[in-house]
Amino acid sequence: MISVIAYLDPGTGSIIIQSVLAGLLGIAFAIKMFWQRVVGFFRFRKTEPLADEGTETEPKT
Repeated sequence: MISVIAYLDPGTGSIIIQSVLAGLLGIAFAIKMFWQRVVGFFRFRKTEPLADEGTETEPKT
């Protein structure tokens, strides 16, 4: 039987946990940004009336 002596100190474990969390958050951020572009492309924009059509700022005399 082969015995392997392996030891991970708290610093190494901390680096591994930070790397995993950073990777997951990076993936989540990339998906969020990509999803906003997809939704923005397909979203219908309301046409706003022009300022000189139907609305007056000064009453005519």
